[in-house]
Amino acid sequence: MAKHPFMPNKVSVDSVKREISLKRTIELENWNRNKGLAKGTKVEVQELNFYLERVKSKLMDCYKELQLSNKLIAADAIKNAFLDE
Repeated sequence: MAKHPFMPNKVSVDSVKREISLKRTIELENWNRNKGLAKGTKVEVQELNFYLERVKSKLMDCYKELQLSNKLIAADAIKNAFLDE
């Protein structure tokens, strides 16, 4: 079966997009593109979706941290903060 690499979200600020690869794959028929989550009720699917939600939350935390420290909010800055670069 075809596997689909996915990103939790593309980081986008002012039309500048950056992708963050999580180095995970999923079968295409088990991916809900609209929700950005895996389909199903198996434990593995629930764990994957929980992981993806944590990644999204960390991205939002990175955004908020830049905002609170009055730093430039840019796609690269969020990506670098997420990746601890």
